[in-house]
Amino acid sequence: MKTLLWFLAVLTTACALAQDAQITPEEIRTIELSPAVVFISVEYKVTGIIPQPGPAKLKLIQGTLGATGSGFLYRPDGYLITNAHVVSDANTKDPQAQQMLKLNTWRTLVETAEQLNQRPMTDVEKEYILMKMRVGTPVIKVTLNNKSHYVGEIKIYSDPTGVNVGKDIAIVKIDATNLPTVTLGNSDDVHVEQPVTVIGYPGAASAMGKTLGDEISEESMLVPTVTNGHISAVKMDYKGSPVLQSDAAITHGNSGGPAFDPDGKVIGIATFGAQEAAGFNFFVPINTAMEFVRQAGAPPESGSFDSTWHAALDAMASHQWSKAHALIGNVLEIMPGEPDAARLQIVAAREEQKEVLPWPWIGGAAVLLIARDAERLAEVRRQIEAAGRRAESFPLDLLHEDAIAALASTIRERHGRCDILVNNAGIGAMGAPLHETPPETWDAVMATNLRAPYLMIRALAPLMIAARSGHIINISSLAGNNPLRNGAAYAASKWGLNGLTYSVAEELRDYGIRVAVVAPGSVNTTFGSGKTTDASWKIQPEDVANVVAMLVTQSPQSFVSEVLLRPTRKP
Repeated sequence: MKTLLWFLAVLTTACALAQDAQITPEEIRTIELSPAVVFISVEYKVTGIIPQPGPAKLKLIQGTLGATGSGFLYRPDGYLITNAHVVSDANTKDPQAQQMLKLNTWRTLVETAEQLNQRPMTDVEKEYILMKMRVGTPVIKVTLNNKSHYVGEIKIYSDPTGVNVGKDIAIVKIDATNLPTVTLGNSDDVHVEQPVTVIGYPGAASAMGKTLGDEISEESMLVPTVTNGHISAVKMDYKGSPVLQSDAAITHGNSGGPAFDPDGKVIGIATFGAQEAAGFNFFVPINTAMEFVRQAGAPPESGSFDSTWHAALDAMASHQWSKAHALIGNVLEIMPGEPDAARLQIVAAREEQKEVLPWPWIGGAAVLLIARDAERLAEVRRQIEAAGRRAESFPLDLLHEDAIAALASTIRERHGRCDILVNNAGIGAMGAPLHETPPETWDAVMATNLRAPYLMIRALAPLMIAARSGHIINISSLAGNNPLRNGAAYAASKWGLNGLTYSVAEELRDYGIRVAVVAPGSVNTTFGSGKTTDASWKIQPEDVANVVAMLVTQSPQSFVSEVLLRPTRKP
């Protein structure tokens, strides 16, 4: 079952999970399985000339045709299973499939012409449309529910049902790693009345479907649909191959999607349904697909996403909120923007707060810790908790714009405000002159030291503007005020951060927001090697923290815009 589209819609995503901590086991199972179920589209450019009424006589048609369906990843390196008829248009190695593609395209152009002219096309006109028609190379596009998408390549192909005794199976490969997967079961063990759950992207429940028309938004296209039913029969098709019959609802776009048994294992692949009666829908048994999985030389595997995701959901189910919060952070590191994980992270953090007394205050502010290293974040968090206080940690990479936007949404939803932002993340690249510095090193330094503060300010300043108050403290370096031999990239990033700070301070001061830069000399941390093994002369981290505390506790009628912090002793 595939849906032909004129001008394929742009894909966006939306989360459907309620923010209720009382998540049922059925919801947990669906959430666990959904990330590996993918939306598949085959798109190709079409140009044609058709008759039209009026003086012009002819009309140029240009657009994109396509077909959609579902599929499921069974290996973290990008192997997935779907129906052959979902991707048949892209089977460029099969002359028969390409001939059918051109025939269907011609029929669509003829239908378009007949609708435009409000009359049937003559044989001569049909022949003219065929002669002028041009069809581009079809491309398989595989989209995950976090909106990431990849080009697919057909590895193994068995013709659709009714064509050359095919079994309607395709193995497709995308170029990616650490992807979510599902577990393949054993369809020989299936029995009548066995419960079955189907997950996919049916056309009737998407903006592209004909059934619901304009009632379903494009934003919902990447929200998978879940239907439930039972195995009603195990039958044979016309060529003697087994098929599973079920009353679980499927329709256009479900094709290629997985049907799961109660243990969450794939037992069938949604294929076709009876048009004249509801409840008679058919699935290719997964054991039929296994024949082609073996041909592909890519046996089923699971990966790091799966183990982390399963552990996170187990922690959610057992109400281990702190553990769940940390694990979901790790999930979002592997698959940024995964919608269910992003929503569950908010639920886990909120429930975690209820386990202890209300927020303690450190210097008048609740502490939210943000960095890439989850273990070090956890250690800092433990130190704060050991002092009788509490902090939240958010493991994320500040180079990922989507992750920062999601963080800002979390802060907005949970706290409604952001009073103090301290941009402290930084990396160095010392030891070589600029002409020996690789471009990737330069880019990494600029991304961390300059672009990340920009992204954080861009994401969180609106909360401060709404409150008409706030502090932004950027931790720079004395290298941003002085030349630094063999450290030009680092110095340039800090000079840039200083300029950013002064400019943003002017932009935001009318909103009561004070923006300052702290430029310390050598600080006794793991950053840099220093000139000597004796670190007693260096500035201590607490010294920098004291300066930040001073800046955010100034009287409202003034602010210090820059602090140059030097060690008392020289090395």
